[in-house]
Amino acid sequence: MATALPHSEKISRDSIKSAEFRTIVATMGDSYTQIAPKGLNSKIDNWNIRWIGLTLVEKDAVLTALDTVGEWGLLSWTPSYETVLKYFRIKKGTGYSVKHVAGNNDFTVTCKLIEQFDVNP
Repeated sequence: MATALPHSEKISRDSIKSAEFRTIVATMGDSYTQIAPKGLNSKIDNWNIRWIGLTLVEKDAVLTALDTVGEWGLLSWTPSYETVLKYFRIKKGTGYSVKHVAGNNDFTVTCKLIEQFDVNP
């Protein structure tokens, strides 16, 4: 079951989306090569998202959700400027970071997500 990405209204609009393409390559003995998309979902969205202006309680809710799913669980989220709900995992080996904004009583949380397909939410 997927966990909804908490406080998505506080995700910064300058969060960064990138795409990666999965391909398969066949190289023949005469150096002839063919490259094709790998599967139906050959394009994968990656997001580097940043929650801004979080209160202590909101920060704790975000961290609880991220700690609960770790790199193994699913997060559901409709990214900024998109209309379709998608599923993501925290990108392997990246975790998350938390920053207390000096002089303010708010927090920033940053993490990297990678899109997942063929999931049963």
